[in-house]
Formats: sequence, C-alpha cells, structure tokens
Amino acid sequence: MINSITADRIANSILQRRKKYNNFVLVEGSHDRLFLLKFKHENTQIEITFGWEKLIKVIEILKQNGYENILGLVDLDFREFISDAVTEDDEIIITDVHDINILCLEDSFSTIFDNYCSEEKVEKFKESNNCECIKEYTYQILKPLSYLKFLNKKESLHLTFKSNGNKKNNFDYSKFIDKNNYSLIDNLKLIETVTNFSRSKTTQTILKNEEILEKLVTLLESEKFPKDKITNGHDFGEAIILGLKKVLGTKELDSETFLKECILSYDSSDFLKTNIYNKIHSIQKKKKTEFLKL
Repeated sequence: MINSITADRIANSILQRRKKYNNFVLVEGSHDRLFLLKFKHENTQIEITFGWEKLIKVIEILKQNGYENILGLVDLDFREFISDAVTEDDEIIITDVHDINILCLEDSFSTIFDNYCSEEKVEKFKESNNCECIKEYTYQILKPLSYLKFLNKKESLHLTFKSNGNKKNNFDYSKFIDKNNYSLIDNLKLIETVTNFSRSKTTQTILKNEEILEKLVTLLESEKFPKDKITNGHDFGEAIILGLKKVLGTKELDSETFLKECILSYDSSDFLKTNIYNKIHSIQKKKKTEFLKL
C-alpha cells in the first residue's frame, strides 16, 4: 500500500490544497509528523512521504510547478559518516541526531521510563551490572547492531533490518538480546538473526556469518561514533521494552507506544535549542512565512 503512494501523487495532492494552507512540511514517517504537530503553525500542513527518497522527489516536483512554501525534514541517519546526495538548503533540513526518536529520547526518556519501570528492579539491575544509567546501558547493548547497520550501508552487505510496510514481520530482537537479564547475547547471535531474516528478502549473495563478524569486530575496535548519531530510535524502543517486560518492570508494552510517549513529552524549550529549530527559523525569515508557532 505504501509503495503505491508515489511522489507524483503526494505532490499533486499538495498542489490541490495549496490555497487552503500557507505552507507544507514534508517528513519521512509518522513519528516525524507527530513531533512537528506539536510545534507547527496553524496554517502549516505536515505531509508524510514514506522515506527520504520520495521526500526529495516531491520537493523537486513542487518547485518545478512554482510552489516553494515547502520544507522537508530528513533523518541524519549515517549521513555524517557516509555522504550521499542529500544536502541542506532552503527546502531541506537534516535532523541534529540520527532521527527524531533519538532526539526525543535524549531529553524525555527518563519521564516515560520512570512511568513503566519498577524502581526496585531498576536499582537491583544497576547494582548487579555496575550500571549508572539505563539509557546509556541500552545504547551500549545496541552498539553492535548500530555498527552492523553502518557496515551494511557502507559496504553493501545486502542485509535487511525490517519488512517494508509490516512491522509485525520485523526480526525478533529477543533472539540476540536476552530478555531474562537484559543483555546482548553475543555479536554472532546478532548477525545470525539478521542474516536469517535477510536471506528470504534478497537475491543477492550474503557473506557467511563469520566473515561479517570479523568485519563487525574490526569496526567496533577501530571506530567510535557518537551514540546519538549511530543509533536508530526504533532499535532503542525495541530494546528497552524487552528490558521493561521482566528485568526492569512488569508491564507489557510495545515499542511504538514508548516512542510516541517520548515524542509527546518532549518539551518545546528543548526544541528551541536544536539546530532544526534554528534552521527553520532562518528559512522562515528568508521565505517571509511561518512554518512554526514558536
């Protein structure tokens, strides 16, 4: 269904409604839209493009049709480490960190986590694991997965990490994160999970698990990427709910709910400190319009 929504279709829809709204902001997904709904001007409409490639194409089509009251918000992803065709200009802004979920988690994680965790279990876990901060610990659990995703993009390993359009068919994080003690089982188990998931989704040859492991270990030893720029927000959500189910809490919770609550609790005062806000504010002045209400 999502694949059938083309850039032309999205652009035509915007052109038909341009008299109703002063401005349009294009975003990659539903969490980006939820984030900007908190801060947008009442005459601004937020449109989901289902990926950055279509977002860029929609902007190109709109500009060709003479419509320029548009902005596109694109995830940083690995762009700080691997260059691609996306550059910031008067229409495109790139997030400060890996994605909007990580931006919000950095500031609102504790508020949401404290609501679902067991204080007694958390203190016991911290003592047993010599851990001061659950958020930082979760980043560490996810470090091999984050680096594997980077490696996949950099070296075209043909690995797949999610099913297009069907979240229920994504791989099972509990296959490499032990839900009984909230820890990474090992890097080989992580790689086995990803390659088994990937093989049915590509006709390309995938390296042997041991070869990928060697590459991953080398990367982990040689590179030190900032955690908020290498970690995917969806991965963080999937990991933390595994911890909350048994080791850190007692409640059944899904990643989508946790991440959305982090977005909704994200404060405008934090947004005002971001490069995203400063860039949008600058573009507003240049275009003589208002995308934000702040």
